[in-house]
Amino acid sequence: MNKKKSQDLILLDTSFLIALLNPADAYHAQAQTWYAFFREHHSLLFLSSIALAEFHAQQQDLGELAALPVIDFTAEHAQVTGEIWQEHKRRSERTGNPMPKVLLKDDFKIMAQASCENLNFALTGDSGFLKNLDWLKSVIGKHVDGLDFTKSNPTEQMGRLF
Repeated sequence: MNKKKSQDLILLDTSFLIALLNPADAYHAQAQTWYAFFREHHSLLFLSSIALAEFHAQQQDLGELAALPVIDFTAEHAQVTGEIWQEHKRRSERTGNPMPKVLLKDDFKIMAQASCENLNFALTGDSGFLKNLDWLKSVIGKHVDGLDFTKSNPTEQMGRLF
């Protein structure tokens, strides 16, 4: 895929998918606002095969999102995930504050996908995912900006881009 960054390319994380498609979710209204914003601004939205697996463990119907392009996990993504994991191990050894592998492995895979495919944003409500995106940028030079759909509206976070 390897798109150029001339247009906003946004990866939708599992937490956003769940909030958007579950009317009972506490962040359903915010997710709807963000989705409408992206459609209005013709942003290109992508689904991760990893996020889809997490989503389908909890819900089944993607509705109209099923038409979005899906980024499959490739050998390149696997290599970058390994690099991210090795850097995380070094960081954990330095700080003495390891995070359990099970909590990070899918996040690191999704981050690798977004980075390798030159996506410029990942939309999530997961504070740990956002924190790791910031770390990823500062420590190993992979650049994907995190957007938190639970904290503010899209105009506040993205209005500067349009």
